[in-house]
This record gives sequence, C-alpha cells and structure tokens, in this order.
Amino acid sequence: MGSIVHSSKVVKNVATAVTIGIGLAIPFKPFSALAQVACGAPAGGTATGSAAFACGPGATASGVATTALGANAIATNPNIFGNSGSTAVGSGANANAEGATAVGADLNSGTTAGNYSTAVGTGAFSTGSHSVSIGGAGVLVDSTSAAGDNSTAVGSSAKAFANGATAVGGNNLQTGFNSAGAFASGINSTAVGSNSAAGGAAGNGFANEGTTAIGSQAAAGTTGTGQSFATAVGYGAEASGSSATALGANSHAGSDAVAIGLSSAATGGVAAGLYSNAGYLSASIGAGAGASNIAFFAPTPGTTSAFNTSVGVGAGTVMFTTFNGVAASTTSAFNTALGAGAGSGVTGFDNVASGLNAGNNVIGNDNIAFGTNAGSNIGTSAAPVSDTISIGRGATASLSGNIAIGAGAVSSADPTTAVGFMSQATGNNASAFGANAIASGLNSTAIGQGTKAAFANSTALGQGAAATRADQVALGTSSSTYTMSGLTSAKSSAAQIGATNYVTTDQFGNLAASPYGPGSIASLESGVKNLQAGIDRLDNRVDRAFEGAAMAMAMAAPAMPGDKNYAVSINWGDFQGENAFASTAQARLSENLMIHGGIGYGARTHSVGGRVGLTLAW
Repeated sequence: MGSIVHSSKVVKNVATAVTIGIGLAIPFKPFSALAQVACGAPAGGTATGSAAFACGPGATASGVATTALGANAIATNPNIFGNSGSTAVGSGANANAEGATAVGADLNSGTTAGNYSTAVGTGAFSTGSHSVSIGGAGVLVDSTSAAGDNSTAVGSSAKAFANGATAVGGNNLQTGFNSAGAFASGINSTAVGSNSAAGGAAGNGFANEGTTAIGSQAAAGTTGTGQSFATAVGYGAEASGSSATALGANSHAGSDAVAIGLSSAATGGVAAGLYSNAGYLSASIGAGAGASNIAFFAPTPGTTSAFNTSVGVGAGTVMFTTFNGVAASTTSAFNTALGAGAGSGVTGFDNVASGLNAGNNVIGNDNIAFGTNAGSNIGTSAAPVSDTISIGRGATASLSGNIAIGAGAVSSADPTTAVGFMSQATGNNASAFGANAIASGLNSTAIGQGTKAAFANSTALGQGAAATRADQVALGTSSSTYTMSGLTSAKSSAAQIGATNYVTTDQFGNLAASPYGPGSIASLESGVKNLQAGIDRLDNRVDRAFEGAAMAMAMAAPAMPGDKNYAVSINWGDFQGENAFASTAQARLSENLMIHGGIGYGARTHSVGGRVGLTLAW
C-alpha cells in the first residue's frame, strides 16, 4: 500500500487510500472493501469503515458509509452490514446511530442517537428512532430535543419526548428571560407554539398519549395522569382532562368537555362562544352563554353544574361561585337556556328558558320561561319556586305552581293563573283569562277582555264584565243579551230536583229566586178557576136579572079602552143590553073589575117569566 502523508491519518488493511492535507482523498486501487477518505490540516480527520469519509480537524467517521464533515464532527454506524451510514456535518456535530443525520456547528452542535434520526441546528438532539429535531439553543438544558421514536421537534428549545410526539415552537422573550419552547411528552402528542405543552409539562413526569397543544402557552394533558387525547388550540388554551377539547385563546376544557371561543370554559359539557361556560353534561352556545357554575382558577375546583344547556349570546350565564377563591359547589343541573342572555343566574334543576334574557335570576326547580324577559327574577334562597310557567314577552309567574301566558301577563299569588295580554292574577287561587283581565280577589275568576273580579269568590264573565261585591258572578255588561238554548231541553227539566221557583231581576240585573214557582201557579190556577166559575155564575145571574128587568118592561100592559072588554099586546124590552119579549092579555069582568096577565122570554139565557093581576076601578 502506498501513501502520501501530510499531517493526516491513514487507515490500514481496508483499501488503498490517499490523504491530502487540504481535504481530498482519492482511492487508487480498491480491494475487498470500499475506500476510506480522511482530509484535514494537521491532526486531521479519521475515517474507519467501508466508504467512510471524514474531513476536518478531529473529524471521525467510523462505520460503513459514515460521513463526518467539520471540526470534531463524529459519524458512527454500529451496523457492519448494509450501507445505511450516518452523517455528521458541522463543528462538533454527532451522528452516532444507523442512518442518523446531525447538522450543526459550534459547541453543543446537533446530536443524534436514534436510528435514522435527524438533528439540525446548534444544540439539537434527536435520540429517538426515526426522530427529527430542528432548532438550536445556547445551552444544553434549552436544546431542541426529539427523544421519542418517530418524534419531531422543531424550533429552539422544542422538546418531543414520547413516541410519535411532535413539538413545534421556539424561545419566547418574556420579562427579559428566555422561556421554554414547545414540549411534547406523550405518545403521538403534538405541541406547536412557544411554551406549548402536550402530554405533560417539563419535570412533572406525565406522559398522556394522543394529546395536541397548538398555540403559545397552549397546554393539553399537562396537569395529571389520565388526560390522554386532550386537544388545546389557541393562546393559553388548556385541555386538562381525558378527551378534552379547548379551542380559543384562554379556553379551558375538562374531561370529555368541549370549549370553543375566547375564554370559554367547559367541565364535562360543551361551551361554544365568547366567554361561554358549561358544566357537567351541560351545553351552552353563544357569546357569554353559560350552563354551569364554573369556578375559574379556584385552588381546588369543585363540582360544577351538570346536565345544563344554554344557546344564545349570554344565555345561562350563571353567577360564578368563586373567582380566584375556594372550590365551587353543585347548585344547578339539567337546566336549558336558549337565546341571548337566557337562563342567567339560575340556581336549581330542570329549569328551561328560551328567549332574549328569559329565565334570568331564577332560584328553584322545574320552571319554564319562553319569551323576551319572561320568567325572570323569581324565587329566593329562603323561598325557592318550582313548577312555574311564564310564556310571552315579560310574562312572570312568580310563585310555585303559577302560570302566566301572554305578553305582560302576571301571576303573582299562590297559586294563580293568568292567560292573555297584560292579564293579572294577583289574588290567591285567582284565575284571569283574556286580554287585560284582572282577578285580584281571593278565589276570584275573570274571563274575557277587560273583565275584573276584585272581590273574594267573585267571577266576571264576558267582555267588560265587572264583579262589584264578594261571592258575585257578573255576566257581561248592561248592553248584553243572554241566550241559553239548553234551558228548554227535556234534559234540563229532567235534571231538576224537587220544587222549582221563578227567577226575578231588578233594574241592575241582579238575579234572585222567587218564592213562587210552577207549583204556586198550579195552586193559584185552581183558585182562579173556582173564582172564575163563581164569577161566571154571578155573571149569568146578572144577565138573567137584566133579562128579567127587560121582561118586566116588556110585560107592562097598556090601558084598556073603556068600551072594550078584552085586550092583547106584544112588547119588547131592553135593559143593560139584555133583551126580552113579552105578551100580555086583559079582560073586563065587570064595570069595575078587570083581570090581566103576561108572559116574557129572555133572549140570552132563554129564561121565561110571567105575571097575573086584577084591577079594581071605581
């Protein structure tokens, strides 16, 4: 073997090689192995292994197909078979695994220890198999590191420690100090952004798999074990539970929760919208919507509200139990809010609010509010309400069991019902039905537009009807007429029990039962009939008397002439409208004595009368 030596090293027993002081080596005659080439100034490179290439002071290429370029660069291939050598480029670069690549310069230059790994940048470390580390740092502790198999770290101080992990991000200048880069410590985790962390934070030993943190200071699965598959996207976003998802700057999501939007927060539920929040198995949708009692930043976060649903801007914004304070407690669950500002300040269970600002500041359970500003400000901690229904703009049912339906309807006594525009039921057990109907008396009822029942046990029925005293039923107004078709039915008559009486009324329409009824009329009818019979008899007698008078007048005999012995006459008489006929006869018995008589007939009663008489004359 021949050689030209100028401050260089020649490896024996492998192949013929030429070393040239400036950095060029050309093989003359290969034998059983490929040539090695070493170049450099005095104390130059060392090439050991088939097809090894070392160039630079202190450069070392040991192993098959290794390449070391740069002062003190080291390329090592422990595999004596194949041609998958390592490559180290740059002062101090170190590629010490099969197929590894290290590119960097100066102190703490790129270092690889994983098979087929790649490290690029001053201080970059790629120690996992098939890992990639791109970036650099001034000191070892802040170096870019890809320590897991198939991991990737990109950016100054980025760290990917688990298999399949990805960390992308560089140093951030904060208050004059360099902050940590991206940190991915869980299997198949990804951290992108300065200070981002996925799977765990530096030094805490957590390694939650499948986590993703994207954004400066984003954190996914960093606060404890059992937080795998968490996702945090956005500046300061935090996903601190299993399968948690936080999207948006400063968003927070717990286990199985989804928080979407700036400063949104979800604990076991779904919150979507600016400053929205949702508790366990709850949902809130819209800016400021809330379905929980989230205690932000509490040292010991407690159980938040559960099973709540809020949809709309500001819907369900429950008052925070604590802020930078102690643990929150469970105060509400199964609540639903739909609409901007709906369901805010609710404490209780199974409440439903739908509409702009509906169902706000409610303390109690099973309350329903539909409509703008409906069902708000009801119940207190000392006297919670339940089972209320408020439907309509501004409708308010304020006590347990109350119902208010219609714009402006008010049901404020215990329990009451108001149905209709601006209807009011303000007396205990009162009911108001109809626009502007008012039932303010105890047990009162007002039915119809503008009706008023202001007295105890009073009822007003019909448009404009008004009860004016207790226990009164007022029907309609003075211009009303009444028709009750069923009064004449046989069924109505059959339904009556016992004696019946007549109904009387005064000029104001006040009704009462007369002491007299059909029975009284029957008795009176009998008396009247008897009286009528008597009168009829009397009338007959009067008629006969009048006929008698007419007969008497008709039977008056005229004077008989002195030279006659016999005389006959027929006469008609009338008295008080009664007519009679009569015939008279007379005979002279002697010069001084006459006999005479007559018979009469009444035309109406067919009565007959007569007379006989003697006349003595001298």
